[in-house]
Amino acid sequence: MLAFYLYIKERPDTPMLLQAAAGACIITVYEFCVGLVVNIWYGWGVWDYSAQPGNLMGQICPLFTFIWFLICLSLLLLKRFQNMIESMYKV
Repeated sequence: MLAFYLYIKERPDTPMLLQAAAGACIITVYEFCVGLVVNIWYGWGVWDYSAQPGNLMGQICPLFTFIWFLICLSLLLLKRFQNMIESMYKV
């Protein structure tokens, strides 16, 4: 999430849907890397997307990338709403 925050901070003029897509990609790459370590290397079996269509080594799948997209989009909308409220009540 920190990488997503830093991306948004550096590129505030990027369209919101593109920001959400970038956030989903950043989080998915992170999820894949962590999954390789904890699930493959250590064998902890924290999550397994093997049954999901389009999965990559059971660590990531399109469904959860889309869920990350929706989470990022809702956070961006929440931030926009917060900025709107703050601008209304500035003295």
